[in-house]
Amino acid sequence: MPISSTHYMETSKIALALRRADLALTMGELSSYTSLTSREVLLAYEELGVKYCAPPPAITGYGFAPAFGEPPVTGRIHGSDQPALVLAITNSRHS
Repeated sequence: MPISSTHYMETSKIALALRRADLALTMGELSSYTSLTSREVLLAYEELGVKYCAPPPAITGYGFAPAFGEPPVTGRIHGSDQPALVLAITNSRHS
């Protein structure tokens, strides 16, 4: 079951971060992080793409970007190389 932009928008309205995160993880598991391409992209293709023989857009994509008509997001998340230092900083903030 792919996710649409509506799913993302409705989930963002949930005030409690833990509840929002639980729902997002569940939706991710059910959809395998597949999202529907935005209707604007599909309509633009119907209006112009067919006329100019452009290849059709993919109906689904991976992650949130296709749901909002954006190109795929690529990158890496980097963590700290010094977990003990991060732990010490975190603990000092709670003292």
